[in-house]
Amino acid sequence: MKPEEYMDEKREREHKAFQFEMGKIDPIFLDCFFTPQKENEEEIWGKCPFCLKDEHFYINKETNKWDCKHCPKSGNLKKFKGLIPEIEKRHGLEKDFLLPLYTDITFDLFSDSLGNDFPNIKFPERKLLISPFLAEKTITEISGEKGCGKTFLAMLLLIALTHKNKSGSKLKIGKFEVKKNCRAVYIDGEMPIDLLQERFIKMTNGLKRVKNYRIISFDDLSSRKEWTSLPYLTHEGWREEIYKLFEHRQEYKVLILDNISCLCPSMNENNKEEWDTINQYLLRLKRLGVSIIMLHHAGKDSGRGSRGTSAREDNIDTHIMLKGKSELLEGAHFEIAYDKARSFYGKEKAKWELKFTDKGNRIIWEEVKAKKAKRDNFSAFILLLVDGMIQKDIAKHLNKSIMYPINWTEK
Repeated sequence: MKPEEYMDEKREREHKAFQFEMGKIDPIFLDCFFTPQKENEEEIWGKCPFCLKDEHFYINKETNKWDCKHCPKSGNLKKFKGLIPEIEKRHGLEKDFLLPLYTDITFDLFSDSLGNDFPNIKFPERKLLISPFLAEKTITEISGEKGCGKTFLAMLLLIALTHKNKSGSKLKIGKFEVKKNCRAVYIDGEMPIDLLQERFIKMTNGLKRVKNYRIISFDDLSSRKEWTSLPYLTHEGWREEIYKLFEHRQEYKVLILDNISCLCPSMNENNKEEWDTINQYLLRLKRLGVSIIMLHHAGKDSGRGSRGTSAREDNIDTHIMLKGKSELLEGAHFEIAYDKARSFYGKEKAKWELKFTDKGNRIIWEEVKAKKAKRDNFSAFILLLVDGMIQKDIAKHLNKSIMYPINWTEK
């Protein structure tokens, strides 16, 4: 027998011919679990779903509070959910037979809402993980043109959260400063695993790990015979597996997704309705206490934000935009700007530049000051010119006006 068939049989067998003024009592609650028999202005009472005694189970029409005068059991609808297995056993039903019917029951929003004491309630403080942008229970998007260095930055953020300097001090990444180390999960859908490993080794050279991390690499998983499918976010089953990972291991506080295009194949990026499924999933993780950093590609006009529907930015807390400055120099070099910042402003929102340099056995990073940035642009200009790129393309590549290469040429 299916739950729906059970409901139909129960209605036919037990429902009375008269109507009850149910007040605020949820009708699904009455249909599935309770047989009403009598009422007055304040209460409905009838057969108890636990002890099966007639006219012993009372429900208050206004508050939804219930109690049995025989069991005795009492509580609200939230407590009732925990007692459903007992009802199933009492009626000789299979385990979790009735639980799906309970999912549609609405709780008492009035009792659970915040009242006049709202200003005096002390809520748990969300801790800042990386200043100024990454706090607990936040969603951050990092976007930029292909090849500008998004993965360099994302990998460094993972390392900064889980490592310290050998002296014991927390890491600084230019104007980013680690405030609290925590465990993190990195899901990569694009990079060859050997290159990802090489970068990681070079970037952690000279550091010590203080927190655990997990790296889920599509390239690695696809090489294993037992993995016949990959954990795409567009697959509901895999979304739930990732959710359970954080639900059961709540010491992991950050999820880094690299990147949206790879992790959400076949999704129409311009369609808000298709993104809503992913959006609601990210909000579920956020409510669980997870901070999410997701990488995405910039649109054709990089100055107008990331590719696809603008609805993606509705529920994010911070949007960091990267603009490549001198890609052909070793490592990466980009400008960091904020398109959206919900919890910081002023000087903390100022643009700045970050540069990664490969020193052979180590990759170092540093904030690039204005004068040094100018020298780096000149070096990039020379390399591009030697490489045979025309002046018009050089200007576009360096995000400069068409006159910029001409002025350097004259010099």
